[in-house]
Amino acid sequence: MLFGKCEAKSVDGFDGLQDIIKNFQADSEHLADSLLISKRDIPQEPGVSDLVDGINKRIQGALDAAEQEKYKLSLVNQIIHSGLWTMYFDAKGEIERVVWSDDFRRMTGFHGTSDFPDTLNA
Repeated sequence: MLFGKCEAKSVDGFDGLQDIIKNFQADSEHLADSLLISKRDIPQEPGVSDLVDGINKRIQGALDAAEQEKYKLSLVNQIIHSGLWTMYFDAKGEIERVVWSDDFRRMTGFHGTSDFPDTLNA
């Protein structure tokens, strides 16, 4: 794989799968850490291991493709001297949080979250 393999996490039944979904929804930046399914805790029934292997292979393929696209986007942003930022809104359309990219921070003369935190007031 081009960008390496992420480590599988253990799934404790249905609750474990729900936790994976919550992690997916809550923090997509750390998505790879929580998506792959560990085979050590799955039911030992015929075909389940192969099914988990197939699911993990597809998840890893999607993660690798997303990482490649992220890399390409970072190259484009470097070339055009662009800094990305993201705002997250609630159902009312109010800003819940903002994330400034390190490129954006550098372009504005800052070095990291210590001097330019991920807040709207920054």
